[in-house]
Amino acid sequence: MNVYIIGVGPGNGRYLIKESEEKIENADIIIGAKRLIKPYCNKKTFAAITPFDIISIIKSNNQCENIAVLMSGDASFYSGTKKLVLELEKEKIKYNILPGISSVSYMSAKTGIPLDEAGFLSLHGRKMSIMGTILSSRYTYILTQSDCGIICQRLQKIGFGGFKVYIGENLSLENEKITCDYAKNLTEYESCGLCVMLVENNEQLIDGIVGIPDENFIRGNVPMTKREIRASIASRMHVSKNECIYDIGAGTGSVSIELALADYMGTVYAIEENEEACALIKENSDKFGTDNIQIVNGRAQEKINELPAPDSVFIGGSKGMLKDIIDQLIRKNPSVHIVMTAVTMETLNEALEYLEINFQKVETVCIAVTNVVKRGRYHMPDVQNPVFIIDAR
Repeated sequence: MNVYIIGVGPGNGRYLIKESEEKIENADIIIGAKRLIKPYCNKKTFAAITPFDIISIIKSNNQCENIAVLMSGDASFYSGTKKLVLELEKEKIKYNILPGISSVSYMSAKTGIPLDEAGFLSLHGRKMSIMGTILSSRYTYILTQSDCGIICQRLQKIGFGGFKVYIGENLSLENEKITCDYAKNLTEYESCGLCVMLVENNEQLIDGIVGIPDENFIRGNVPMTKREIRASIASRMHVSKNECIYDIGAGTGSVSIELALADYMGTVYAIEENEEACALIKENSDKFGTDNIQIVNGRAQEKINELPAPDSVFIGGSKGMLKDIIDQLIRKNPSVHIVMTAVTMETLNEALEYLEINFQKVETVCIAVTNVVKRGRYHMPDVQNPVFIIDAR
């Protein structure tokens, strides 16, 4: 039995590659989404999209010599192929994958905008943060459907309404439509069906920012972790793609924003009990476009149980509940990575004593920042209080 997983291209049969066309023609049965199998009504077809259903059909037809499983676009790009292959291998069913022309490749050809400088996102069947990718990529291709106008509203809200946006609908078909305008003019745009959205970032890219200038944040009356300390915290956190992160005692949200920009595919839970501070976190998050920050208003020890298990945690303030918070974090994830700050010897000693019992490796550094300020014709040192940074793994 030969199973062929075939990418059928953007929609028009003319974009189906020759080998795929031959395999479909010679297939005993064809499996795929209803819209994909519709052109092959002269053959035996089965409508199915989940790996479970597809494999059930394959097993029920194991007497067939050739089976074609159709995937939209390119079978190797944001496709159901990935999950299907895992299940086929579990069942020890051999398969071959045939590529197709993706809607993104087609859109690139139509707009003349290359793929080698682009970021890619798919919102089909998933909810995720997108602003980090848009703000850190020269171009971003987004597979989506009805939320093009919402994305443009978000860009306009955070000051990027001047980004050029392309929206491709019904690509390769007779009713193909490609719209090009600035985001600020497309905030009410209603797309019909599946589409490709392309956002051109004509501003300075944010990728790799560590230590955002203090004056860039909205401050209010809430204490804020200073730039040099934030840079050290971010270095110690060393977050990876798609992590779940807590910022406990988030204050103005300055650390949350640094971490959210570093891990724009993940989620940062900014936990803060002060309502004024939560409002500032919201303002700063909107300003920086970090829609992957979730603000949690309340005491950390009461809110942790309601949240997903964290990969990494920064503790900027514990309100005297440090041991209780650490215990809860370890229960949520025994392998959690914790970074925290202390400004008093009492907090430092308490933290070290408890962390060294519960973690294999605990490192501590003391950072003393001295700014040089101009007073008249003289430059004078302005010594800041030293801050201890504790890193526990």
